[in-house]
Amino acid sequence: TTGKSVDDAFTNQHPSWSVGFEFKVPLEGGLQSGADLEIVRRKEQQATIEIRSTEIELANALSTGTRAVELTAQQMREHETMVAARQRLLETEIGKLGRGLSNSRSVLQHDDDLNRILEDQLESSISHEKAVLALEVTRGTLLERFGLEAKREP
Repeated sequence: TTGKSVDDAFTNQHPSWSVGFEFKVPLEGGLQSGADLEIVRRKEQQATIEIRSTEIELANALSTGTRAVELTAQQMREHETMVAARQRLLETEIGKLGRGLSNSRSVLQHDDDLNRILEDQLESSISHEKAVLALEVTRGTLLERFGLEAKREP
């Protein structure tokens, strides 16, 4: 009967079951995930290029630094030779002055020449030390030279 069915419909005496399925279909057809994958690939390529670029920059800096150390060392050797030659000239001129074969003006000129070469030698020594320090900075060994250690703050 219809009345009894309506009465039974609103009671808890009859268990009820339901089954359902849910399907998700992307409206873009998976375009977003493909685009995300392409973005990741591009970022990976960019990172690889940046790493390679850094490697090249470091190799160039090491090469340049090594060459600077070599050139400044060569300049120091040349200045040492020039200083020795100027000292011999000054000593010779002083000897001539003692024998009456020269004058004090000539001795002072040779002394001035020696002083200029000594200044140049000092400058080349400073340039060499700067080049060595720059190379150590590039290599990352400067702190080791002084027995120091870098610590990172947590």
